[in-house]
Amino acid sequence: MSHYHISSKPIYTTLPINVILHSSKKPGFEITPITSHLHEQLEINLMISGEMIVNVENRSYQLGPNDAVLCNPFAVHSGKWLSSSGEKSFIGFSIDLGKMLNFELSPLAKSCKELFEYKCKFDEFYPANTSRIPHILQELLAVYPKKNNANECRALSLTYELLEELFAKHFHPANNHSSSCKNINFLRDLAMFINNNYTKDITTSTVAKAMFMETSQFCHTFKRNFGVCFSNHLCKFRCIRATELYKNSDKSISEIASAVGFSDYCYFSKSFKKHIGISPAKYFGKWKN
Repeated sequence: MSHYHISSKPIYTTLPINVILHSSKKPGFEITPITSHLHEQLEINLMISGEMIVNVENRSYQLGPNDAVLCNPFAVHSGKWLSSSGEKSFIGFSIDLGKMLNFELSPLAKSCKELFEYKCKFDEFYPANTSRIPHILQELLAVYPKKNNANECRALSLTYELLEELFAKHFHPANNHSSSCKNINFLRDLAMFINNNYTKDITTSTVAKAMFMETSQFCHTFKRNFGVCFSNHLCKFRCIRATELYKNSDKSISEIASAVGFSDYCYFSKSFKKHIGISPAKYFGKWKN
C-alpha cells in the first residue's frame, strides 16, 4: 500500500502561488522526486529535461521535455525518474485557488467550489506543443523569485493567463461516486485540523474527537487511506513543514524544529533524515548556500 501525506498549506511570502525548479543535480532536494501526497492546491509539473513517471490517483503519465501533468485539488499524486543517470529537471507550480478566485459574485468562485468538491476537474495530461502551459510556466519561473512590484504583477498576470487557458479548454464535470465524495470530505477536514494544530501536542484521540469519530474508527479509516498510523504521518508532515518554514524564515534549525511541533531536537533530526533523506544541518545548509 502506498504511503502518502497531506501536504501543508504553503507560507506565501507575497502571492498565493509557488514556482520551483527541481533538478537531479541537487541530491536530497527531490523527495523521490515527488513523494506521494495530496493537498488542496492545484499543482502542475512541467518536464524540462529527462523523463519522469507521474501517478495521479490510479492513472500514470510518462513525461518527456515540455510535457505537463496537472493534479487537481485533493488528488493523490507521486513521481519518479525513469532513469538514474543524465540531467533531469522539472518545474513545479502550485496555486491556492481559494485565494486567487475568492470573488463572491463571480462564477469563478462557484467553479472553485466545484473543484474542491470534486464535481468538476481540469484535464490532467498536457503533451508537448498542445497548450501554452510550458511557455507560461517558464516565464513564471523567471519572474517569480524577483520580488518587486512589476514582477509581482506579472506573476499574477501569468497565473490568471494560465487559469484562463485551463477554464476555457480543459474544465469539465467529473465522473464521481458518493464514496469518493465522502473520502474527499474526510481528507479536507483532516487537512484543516492538521494545518491548524500541527504545532501543538496532538494525539490520535485528539484528532479522532475533532473528526467526530471513535478512536478505533478513526485509526481504521486513516490506515486504510494512508497505509501508516497517524503518529507516523504527523511526524512526516512536520518534517516537510520545516522545509517550507525555512524558505521564508531566518529561524535557526532548533527554532524551526520547535515551531513545527518537535519538543526534542534529536528526535527531529532523526525524523527529518528518515523522511526527507538528508540531515537538517545539511539540508538547510544547502539552502543557505
